[in-house]
Amino acid sequence: MSAPSDALLTKTDAELQFFVDNPQLYQPALVEAARRELARRAAEDPRVSSSAAMPDAAEAAATAATTSALANAAPTPPAAPVYATPAPFAPPPALDYPATYLDEPARRRPWLVPLLILLAVAAGFGVYRWSAAHERAAQAEAKRAAARLTPDALKLDAVATTAMPEYNITALVDKQLAKVPAAEKADAQPLRQFREMSRRFWVAETQSEYLTQLADQGKAGAAFASQALLARENWRAWNKGAMYGYKFGPRLQEQYELMGKVASSQQHILARLPDLLANKGFLTDKELVNRTGDVQAWMADLAAVSPVTGRAYEITTLQAR
Repeated sequence: MSAPSDALLTKTDAELQFFVDNPQLYQPALVEAARRELARRAAEDPRVSSSAAMPDAAEAAATAATTSALANAAPTPPAAPVYATPAPFAPPPALDYPATYLDEPARRRPWLVPLLILLAVAAGFGVYRWSAAHERAAQAEAKRAAARLTPDALKLDAVATTAMPEYNITALVDKQLAKVPAAEKADAQPLRQFREMSRRFWVAETQSEYLTQLADQGKAGAAFASQALLARENWRAWNKGAMYGYKFGPRLQEQYELMGKVASSQQHILARLPDLLANKGFLTDKELVNRTGDVQAWMADLAAVSPVTGRAYEITTLQAR
C-alpha cells in the first residue's frame, strides 16, 4: 500500500484544502499529509497566489480610474433639435374654363328680358288671386261666426233625458220607522238592515210612481222606456237585498213583507207599461189595472200620502179618462 503522501501528489490544491478544512472526516495522518503537500507546493512556487490576485487588483484600479474620470468630466449639452423645413406654398394654377353660351353678351339673347317680365307679371297675378281668395274665405267665416250668435242660433232644442226627480228618501225611511215600536228598534243590527232595505224600496218606488203618473197624464216622452229601465234597475237592487234572511220584529217584518209585494207588482207594471202607452192601452189591460190597485192598497199601509203626488194612494190609481 502506498503512503498517503504518494496518493496526494495526484490531488489538486482544492482537494487537498478540503482534507485540511474537514479533519473530522478523515484520518489524522491523511489530513497531516495533505497539509504538508500544500506547504510543499507553496514552497516550490510562491508566486502562484500573488499572480492569481494581480488581475483582480489591476481590474479594480482601472475601474476606479474610469469612475473618477466620469465624475470629473463636464456634462455634455443635448443636441439641438432638427426641424424639417416646409416647402414654400405654391398657389394652384389658374383654371381656364372654356367659354359657354351663358358668357355671351345679353344683346345676343333679345328674348330674355321679355321672358323675365312675363314671369314677373304671372307671379304677381297669382299672388293677387291667392290673396283675394283668402280674403273671401275669411269674410265667409266671419259671416258664419256672426250667424251662430243670432237668437235663432242660440235657441235651445229640447233633448230627451232620463233624469227623474229626486225625493228625500231619508225622510221617508224615518217616517216609516216612526210607526215601529221602540222595542223592535232596540237591536242595532236588524234596525240597520231594515233601514237599508227601506232606502232601496223608496228609491225605486218613487221612480215607479213618477212614471205611472206621467203615463196617466199622457206626458210620457221619448225617454220613457229608458226611464222605466232605470227604475227597474233600482228594483233589482232591492231584489238582491231580499235574497237574504233577516230577523225582524213583528212590525218590521210586516212592513218588510208589504214592501216585497209592492216591489214584485211594480216590476211587472214597468216591464209592460212602455208598450201600452199608445192610446193609453194600460188603462184597459186587466193585469196592469189589478196590479196597480194592489200596489195602492199596500202602499196605504206603509205611508198615508204619496211622496210623488202628495195625495192618498187610493186616489192615484190609474183610471180611464
